[in-house]
Amino acid sequence: MIIWINGTFGVGKTTTAKKLVELVPEAKVFNSERIGGFLTEFLNDQFPVENFQDWPAWRVVTGEVVAQLGGSLKAPVVVPQTVLTREYWCEIRDRMNQSQVEYRHFVLYAGRATLEERIENDGAEPQAREWRLDHCDRWEAAMGWLKDEATVIDTDGVNSEEVARRILDGR
Repeated sequence: MIIWINGTFGVGKTTTAKKLVELVPEAKVFNSERIGGFLTEFLNDQFPVENFQDWPAWRVVTGEVVAQLGGSLKAPVVVPQTVLTREYWCEIRDRMNQSQVEYRHFVLYAGRATLEERIENDGAEPQAREWRLDHCDRWEAAMGWLKDEATVIDTDGVNSEEVARRILDGR
């Protein structure tokens, strides 16, 4: 079982993933950004991109590894990863579908004021503040297709434990 947690940068994906592991201790968090870091070492000098997701290799490797883990482990695999480009999500989704692994795709949503407050108050990654704020408009544009591809969870006024419980309940 794969639980993919999508959402804009700073909305609480990682916090929610950690809370899921507290509630389901056998669950494992898979950090697909490590694949991006690995590929950056090999590709960025010859094929520079703004975002490692722009490399087809990231989408292929991430989709395949997540599908293999989800099909092999008896525990849920939690993937907190923003994907704002519909075509990229479809590539990953199709790999999971081909492997016939069960997955659930959730999008954490927060209104603009809530999101900006969370970003401003994030002590864990203050260096990411500007980058996260710069992506809010792109995120809002992506919600048009994301609501068709995932279960949207409104996180305004809701703590991370409640968000995690909603994911476990599938709502």
